[in-house]
Amino acid sequence: MKYCILSFSIIQDFYKVDNQMKLLNKIFSIIEFLKVNSEMSLKELSEALDINKSTAYRILAQLGKHGYIDKNNETKRYKLGIKFIEIANHIIQDFKIIEIAAPYIDKINSVTKETIHLAQLVGDEVVYVDKRESLNPIRLHSQIGKATQWHCTGVGKVILAFQSEDFLEKILASINLRKFTEHTITNREQFISELELIKKQGYAMDREEYQENVGCIAAPILDSSNKVFASISVTFIFNIENLDKQLKKYKDLILENSKLISGKMGYTA
Repeated sequence: MKYCILSFSIIQDFYKVDNQMKLLNKIFSIIEFLKVNSEMSLKELSEALDINKSTAYRILAQLGKHGYIDKNNETKRYKLGIKFIEIANHIIQDFKIIEIAAPYIDKINSVTKETIHLAQLVGDEVVYVDKRESLNPIRLHSQIGKATQWHCTGVGKVILAFQSEDFLEKILASINLRKFTEHTITNREQFISELELIKKQGYAMDREEYQENVGCIAAPILDSSNKVFASISVTFIFNIENLDKQLKKYKDLILENSKLISGKMGYTA
């Protein structure tokens, strides 16, 4: 009896997975069909793909809810939504930004002999996508592909400072302003003021906010839609006496190269 129950459970799971796969196939077939057939009515789409009309309607409604399908309310015809353009642009940028920024990162690394980071906005996170190690003996433990902090890193703050109010509120509501050092900003109002200053001056600084004796200056990178989607920074070991001197030394260099990268990404002032 126990084995019969177990077998029945396995069969149920199999059919559940099989049904999910069939549904996914229908979703992808609709997307592929609309990719080459511009605008289609529900009836045309249902008959062409041999999908039950009510099933096709539910799929289109859900895809439309998330921006993947656009329905013309006058003609009642469907086409692919703007979400696919956003995804395509994001994928293109993922490949382009690393390739385009590489020679500029090499140049800054050669001039400063410090650690250079390239970070990008990915969903609700800021992620390191490229890095050049310091030519000095001391190494930092940041890793390509890893997300970093919004509130206490130069690359995080400078990206966040230029985002929309809605996105900013979303991040502020979700992040923990965790204290890493005595210099970390942990107060919401103070952090908002910091972002306003960054937006005004055009660059961000990390003054031992994430790691003791480590400073950073970061500049934004903009895309063809004039939005900040990435940032580049110089990170260095310092003592209190030479912090401001180093920050000023690297400011013009990082700003100049971030503008050059932005231009290559299609940004026009």
